[in-house]
Amino acid sequence: MSLTMIDCQDITMLNCSSNKKLTELEVSDLIKLNCSNTSIKILSVNVCSNIEELNCSNIKELVNLNITNCSKLKFFDCSNSNLTGLDISNCKTLLEEFYQNSTGSRWFKYPPNLNIVEKRITKNVIIVGHTGGGKSTLCNVLTGTDEFIESGNSFSITKNFQYKEFEWNVKRFNVVDTIGVGDTKLSTKKVLDGIFSIPEGISQILFVIDGRFTAEEAEILNLLKGSIFDNFEIGILDYVTIVRTKFSNFKNKKVYEDDKEQLHNENENIANIIRSCKDVIYIDNPR
Repeated sequence: MSLTMIDCQDITMLNCSSNKKLTELEVSDLIKLNCSNTSIKILSVNVCSNIEELNCSNIKELVNLNITNCSKLKFFDCSNSNLTGLDISNCKTLLEEFYQNSTGSRWFKYPPNLNIVEKRITKNVIIVGHTGGGKSTLCNVLTGTDEFIESGNSFSITKNFQYKEFEWNVKRFNVVDTIGVGDTKLSTKKVLDGIFSIPEGISQILFVIDGRFTAEEAEILNLLKGSIFDNFEIGILDYVTIVRTKFSNFKNKKVYEDDKEQLHNENENIANIIRSCKDVIYIDNPR
C-alpha cells in the first residue's frame, strides 16, 4: 500500500502510524509527520524542508532514511528500526542533542548501533532530465551500482530524490537522481527548490537529454538560469553540462560535433541556453 501527499500545502501534519500495510510514502510541505509502526522501507522527507517533528520509530523494515534537507528538525525518533546509517550533518538541533545527550536524548531517539554522520565534505552531482531519458542509468554507471531504477516509458519510478555516494580519485561524490521533469505530481518549481536546498550546495548539474529539447526541458533550464543563484551573479548554468544519451556514434567526433551544431541551431531561446551551459557531452547508455 502506498500513500502520496504531494503539493497539499494546506496539510502540514500527517499521522499514518500503525498501518502495517503502508510500504511507500511520498510527502511534501509537512511540518509534522508520524509514520511509526508501518512497513515503510525507504523514506525521504527532503521536500519537507520545514519539517520540525518526525516519528518513524518501530519500523523494522526501514533501511534507508534521508533527512539531509531537514535543517529545522527539533524532534526525531527512528528507534527500533534497522537503519545502519544516518546523515544529520545539516540538522543543527539534532547535532546538539547528539553531542549533549547521545542515546539519552528525549528529542533524538535512534538505534544503539546507528552510524551517525556528523560532518561531511562531499561534491554533489545533480542529475536532471525527463523520465526514460537515461537519468537513472547514468547514475548507475557513475556509482558502479544498479540501485537506480530506470523506467523505459513515461511513468516515473523516481518519485523521490535518490542518493548514492561514491569515491573517485580519493574524492567523495554524492550522485542525486532527481524526480523526472514534467512527469510527476511535484511541480517543476518544487523540484528546483529541492535541488537548490541540498546541503553543501551543488558542484555539478548533469542535464540529461536523449534527443531534441522538449518544452519541459527548456522550461527547467530557463528556471535554472533565472534562479536565486543568478540574482547573486553566480551563473548557475556555468555548472550545467548537457549529457546527450543513447547516442550510438558518441566515439565519432564528426557525428557528435554535427549534432552539437544542430543543438546550437535550435530556436533562439534554446540555442542561447545551450551556449550558456558549460559543455555538451555524448554517451551511449549501457543496457
